[in-house]
Amino acid sequence: RAVMQVVLPVLADAWRRKDKVALQRIYERSAVVQLLIGTFLFLLLWASIDDLFTLLPPTYAMGAGVTLVIGFGQLVNAAAGVNIGIISMSRSYRFDAWSSLAFLGLDALGCFVLVLHYGVHGAAWATVTSITLINALRIWFLWNKHGLWPFGFRHLRILLLVGMVLLILYWIPIAGDPWLRVLVRSGTIALLFWLFAHGLGLTKELIAMREGLGKR
Repeated sequence: RAVMQVVLPVLADAWRRKDKVALQRIYERSAVVQLLIGTFLFLLLWASIDDLFTLLPPTYAMGAGVTLVIGFGQLVNAAAGVNIGIISMSRSYRFDAWSSLAFLGLDALGCFVLVLHYGVHGAAWATVTSITLINALRIWFLWNKHGLWPFGFRHLRILLLVGMVLLILYWIPIAGDPWLRVLVRSGTIALLFWLFAHGLGLTKELIAMREGLGKR
């Protein structure tokens, strides 16, 4: 949401100038930055969710799986970049409204069907499925109508980064109090993730942002 608020005026200006190069650059970079940060947060969530829920009463136990599923849905949403902003600032803004209505319809239908069989987990999966389908539709629309595509080689580097972190984390034995495990796992993930991300050249936008804030 924060990224969207910042880029909307820039997107509107790029559409006014018919600058497809600027639009493509914003689209791809936003997808990389959001996927990078979203992946980091999801890894933290995935690594600690079981320990965190052991600190709650047993009646909350089913919430762990639901939280992970919804978290994955938000990760998919982040990975799509600012597609909704690009569409809403273009002459195709009506497609934004129609796709949003389609999302509500799919989510409602999915919840109606899946909740009957899987309860609260069904509602979570219905939401994730709707998010994925609508984002796929918006990505296809921008590619088909305007030739804009959010994914590139750097996205593959993020997948490689996740694999490296998980592989190392798997071989690190962590025991003790749940709070201690949360702190150790979170600290290990943070150290490995950002070290590898910098080594793979995935932090250029974040470094530029930090330098810009420092100058201000």
